[in-house]
Amino acid sequence: MKRFWALAAVATLVVTSCVTDHHNDPAGPNDQDGQDDPIEDGVVMVNGSRWATRNVGESGEFVEKPEDFGGYFTLAEARGACPAGWRLPTVAEFTGITSVDTNEWMVVDGVAGTRFGSTEYANPGLIFLPAAGERSADGTVVEAGEKGVYWTYSGDYLLLMEGFFSLDGEITPVACSVRCIDENSGIYRITNR
Repeated sequence: MKRFWALAAVATLVVTSCVTDHHNDPAGPNDQDGQDDPIEDGVVMVNGSRWATRNVGESGEFVEKPEDFGGYFTLAEARGACPAGWRLPTVAEFTGITSVDTNEWMVVDGVAGTRFGSTEYANPGLIFLPAAGERSADGTVVEAGEKGVYWTYSGDYLLLMEGFFSLDGEITPVACSVRCIDENSGIYRITNR
């Protein structure tokens, strides 16, 4: 009987050491092959970078749903708006999501915006950026539902409208949206926030 319990204990150790608790695993519950999963709660992998699926609302907090507009931030405010572990993307990282095979203007739950990403079977990852407009100098929000303006760390911005998007920096908006990227994502890492 002692031998039976010893074997049972060893079998239990072997089985439990092979089981991973994915509840706190940043790779997500579907990570069976050791590779980064393209989608997990609040994160989507697009072109090698981990993007937040939602805009920033109040500084340091994401909004509830991907189609929620979130807050409007000046560039100085935007540089500190992402929650801990997140940062503003670079121009190159925004170029990374706009250069993949999907970029389409669409309406999600009544909110217009652009969906970027890849539908490639081996590496899917889609991100929706709502057309939240921008806040003007007098504090009013203008062109919501018609265009989206998203800050990069350098002060350039992604401008998106129906059938059009570009990375620009010529006319600086007063305040616009923030979409964050995992601070350890991409080939460019910003060390000074």
